[in-house]
Amino acid sequence: MNKNFAIIMYFLVGFYLIVIPFWPVWEGLNPSNLSLLALGVFAIMGGVIVLYDKYTFSLKLYKLILALLSLIEGILIIDIFINSFTHNDFIIYIILMLTGLLTIIFIIAIIYFLVNKREISKIQRGFELIDQSKYQEACDYFDKYVKSDPENPLAWSGKAVALLKLNKYEEALECSNIALDIKLSLNKFLVKKTINVIQLSSKGLALAGLKRYDEALDYFDKVLKMNPKYLVALNARACVLAKLKNYDEALKIINKAQKLSPKNAYILDTKAYILSGLGKSDEALQYYQKAIDINPHNEEIHYNKGKTHKKLQQYNAALDCFDESLNINPNFEDAVKAKNVVMKLIEK
Repeated sequence: MNKNFAIIMYFLVGFYLIVIPFWPVWEGLNPSNLSLLALGVFAIMGGVIVLYDKYTFSLKLYKLILALLSLIEGILIIDIFINSFTHNDFIIYIILMLTGLLTIIFIIAIIYFLVNKREISKIQRGFELIDQSKYQEACDYFDKYVKSDPENPLAWSGKAVALLKLNKYEEALECSNIALDIKLSLNKFLVKKTINVIQLSSKGLALAGLKRYDEALDYFDKVLKMNPKYLVALNARACVLAKLKNYDEALKIINKAQKLSPKNAYILDTKAYILSGLGKSDEALQYYQKAIDINPHNEEIHYNKGKTHKKLQQYNAALDCFDESLNINPNFEDAVKAKNVVMKLIEK
């Protein structure tokens, strides 16, 4: 079953579940009417089909809810068919009506999910390029997107993140401001919270890049009030606190983020940075290595690991890290400078 067909099928089953609670009224609540039996059987079949579908894994929770509602309605309406219309059957019928109401709520929720996924997927490629350290390519991708759709706040936010990676902090801040100023269209208004989280995060990151740390923290706090489990904001807030030498508070936040996503390379990298600041360099190196094992293609993690080796006067190990960083991104200026310093130290 392909994805589009599966989603259409979910909506049809949902619509069916909304309609059938009213069918007994139209049929005069006649328990001998075989149409009730057919309705119940079809409802159960709908639930089984939804559970059987293995294509749309991203809709797993919605599938389970829809299947459960289908089974409940099927069993209840068959019970009405089997038994005479007694007081107990009336209670069952009320429950049946409630399942129809729950199905309406379910349909609204799944529409929200699909719109949200569609909006995010439009610019997903750009963020994938950032994860691959292809920052200029990502910037070009977002640039083309904002030219074709200048009212897309997610594209402007994505461009801001790409510019940050290119150390173009003022331009990044400008893009994040544009993203925040855009009035959302109806389809984007349905996912306003998701978009606002990304908009505010990108501005916070831009401010952090400009070393305006207190302002950056304000934006990350706004994000975390909206979504306390948003990893980007948790990670960024911990990183900024570490830059302000507030390592203990930073460690609390990054530990929370790590519990939410234990195999996130960026979170492990930040935790290593914090541990290094706390003087726990050996433990920091372990976390850097864990981050590299998960994402070996991020030049910043190799660079950060090299700085810790340098701090421990392990210059050859530091040089290897800086070389690896530059193999990934030859234009990484910080790594170039650090490599030159380490080479001079080795020559002494």
